[in-house]
Amino acid sequence: MYLVTGGAGFIGSALVHALVRQSAPLVNVDMLTYAANPASLAEVSGAPEYHFERVDICEADAVRDIFERYRPDAVLHLAAESHVDRSIDAPADFVRTNVVGTFTLLVEARRHWESLPDERARHFRFIHVSTDEVFGSLGATGHFNERSPYDPTSPYSAISTTLARFGSLSDAVHAESGARMRNVTPSITMTSPGRARRQRIPSRRARSSDARYDAADPGNPASM
Repeated sequence: MYLVTGGAGFIGSALVHALVRQSAPLVNVDMLTYAANPASLAEVSGAPEYHFERVDICEADAVRDIFERYRPDAVLHLAAESHVDRSIDAPADFVRTNVVGTFTLLVEARRHWESLPDERARHFRFIHVSTDEVFGSLGATGHFNERSPYDPTSPYSAISTTLARFGSLSDAVHAESGARMRNVTPSITMTSPGRARRQRIPSRRARSSDARYDAADPGNPASM
């Protein structure tokens, strides 16, 4: 059983479809905020492997209930505030969802992991999918990798950088107990008609808010 957060988002819904195609049981935890597109899940909503819970990942009791009822073997954490414009207008929302929400999931995931039989505990995984915006703007050439220095250029990427650092700390803390928890920063730009319009077309304000951040550049990494 997989626990997927943010599964009604652009990338999350693609992941949900992929898991259902593999007949993998999963529960999709999503608050259905501005970036969610429930219609993207219409094809899988009736699948016997698919379950949906509208839950705020910042609410510890609700998250704990999800773990206790579904007993997942892995967490694929994609839920996040991710639009640069919104991070400028309402950074507190990003801190709450991206930092507090991720911390809440980590705490409840560890609580769940500690209750698992030895064999299941050895195979349990927590994967946090972040963004390569933590590395800043690339320019016309080159590429990022996991060793690239952090250079955030917006409130969104700065908060994501905090999470990347937090993820490294979490890796170290949980490694001592044997839990497998990882933060990944995929370097990819993705778009399609299914992506929320305001995430595909940045406003003029976002383009001009930071001289180093060129949101109009199609090479700029997409929010995840």
